[in-house]
Amino acid sequence: MFCLHPQNGRILMSTLKTPIAFRLTVIASLGMLSVVVATPSLWAQTKGGKYSVVRLAVPGAATASTGVHDLNDNGNVVGTYRDSDGVQYGFHYEHAAKTYTSLGAGVAARGINQLNQLVGELVGTDETPNTGLYWSSPSDLAPTPLPPLGAHTHSRANAINDAGVIVGSSYIPEESPVTPNYRAIVVWRVDALGNVSGPIALPFPVDDLRGYAGDLTEQDDGGVTVIVGTTGDSTTLSSSAVQWSVIVDEGGTLSLLTGPTELAAGYGYPEALGINASLSVVGRAAFTAGGPGWAYLKPADSSSLVPLAGIPKATWGVARAINDAGKIVGYQSYLSHGPVSRAVLWTSPTTVVDLNYQVTLGRSETLTMASLINRRGDILASINSNIGCLLIAK
Repeated sequence: MFCLHPQNGRILMSTLKTPIAFRLTVIASLGMLSVVVATPSLWAQTKGGKYSVVRLAVPGAATASTGVHDLNDNGNVVGTYRDSDGVQYGFHYEHAAKTYTSLGAGVAARGINQLNQLVGELVGTDETPNTGLYWSSPSDLAPTPLPPLGAHTHSRANAINDAGVIVGSSYIPEESPVTPNYRAIVVWRVDALGNVSGPIALPFPVDDLRGYAGDLTEQDDGGVTVIVGTTGDSTTLSSSAVQWSVIVDEGGTLSLLTGPTELAAGYGYPEALGINASLSVVGRAAFTAGGPGWAYLKPADSSSLVPLAGIPKATWGVARAINDAGKIVGYQSYLSHGPVSRAVLWTSPTTVVDLNYQVTLGRSETLTMASLINRRGDILASINSNIGCLLIAK
């Protein structure tokens, strides 16, 4: 089953951001799957080396398997790996120097900004809570804890912008009794001296109880950051694609400015996963009643979702991220002796590129997912769902 990953909000095949309640029920109803592209589709399949492939093989990892979670405009990456004893570590990859920095045991690194500041979490155990973390740099040996809301015990940080605005989650363990907003989307701020303020909780649409942060913009000149995410209700398995804005005033105080604003009312099981500087949003939604999830673009100046073009045979798809040039990455799937996933790039809503035709890989290897694209067009992707890689535009 495909679902959103509960730790980083990414779509997962093996480990990928998850609405726990927002399991993609269309996959369980394969007989209803159909292509839902409503616009003409141009499919690019020219084989060649338009990208060089950097395999993110972290020294000390027991296998070639790595989880990759975020990418900045310098090509630097954060993610996770496991050693020979199965212990999880966070890592930072510096592309210019081709060097890796381990961030410590029991850690997951999930977000990076252009200043090489990082966020993530210390993964909890049966005796200790999950705790969000902020690193001032990859060499920071004493990351700053990001506290949960007062009624909660656990926190997790997903993304950070250059102004130090951080978005993530505050919650109690899922096996605990469910309480309203028990999995809240929250925002912290770290100032220039490393002082943390927050968290503040982002309000949900009526009846929604759980949420996962998708993405956030850079802070504008007025101190405003726009955030998108997904909220839902585990009882009805419904979800909402939602947008908020927060503001940091001249005194450095962080507060909610607008939201929640539902972006995809009338669509099935919508999720908001990425946003760019123009406030265009991408994600996944069902365009027909009971139909499959499909990748969409919501232009900033429109209230409607635009379905994105599909590769041949594709029956299901997700748009994961959009850069400031409007290029979108994600993946599409179809059935062929089981589910098959292909990493894709949309250069426009009507033109989709199968990224497997733009790189050189081994015979048994496939780019199964593309999760992020930076301003210069580099792409964070996965080979065979478990080998993190960086596609550098030539």
